[in-house]
Amino acid sequence: MEEDYTGDQNPTGVTEVPGHTRFYYQTPLRPIDVYEPESITVDENDNISIDARSIPWAVMGSGDRLPEWDDVRAKRDQLLKNSDSELVDDMPEALKTKWRAYRQALRDWPATMQNAGIPAWAAYNMQPIDPASEVEPDSGDKIVF
Repeated sequence: MEEDYTGDQNPTGVTEVPGHTRFYYQTPLRPIDVYEPESITVDENDNISIDARSIPWAVMGSGDRLPEWDDVRAKRDQLLKNSDSELVDDMPEALKTKWRAYRQALRDWPATMQNAGIPAWAAYNMQPIDPASEVEPDSGDKIVF
């Protein structure tokens, strides 16, 4: 019977921070999430051994090291650069305010995470949510084309 992998869990020591992407993993964990299938070996006495996946692989999906605060700041700088063109003169003031708040949240991101006790490897995946990703509430009006 196939297991239901619809649950999720925050890693130990990682809490949710309002206005930031939630960092979590699917539960229950599958063996392939924890063990490296290519490392399975069987010795002459039929003892089976298998290596555990590295924490960087489990967190990032690749790599040989976990992100550090310098990596968080570099990602922040890139997101700031990417959002430079989002503020334009003719946009509604409410949207300008959201983009300004987002850009300030990016500047504060490393300090916000450190103050919340979030480790750098998790903070790297918990960037502020940009206004373009926000889901607008459904007004009930339907547009038909």
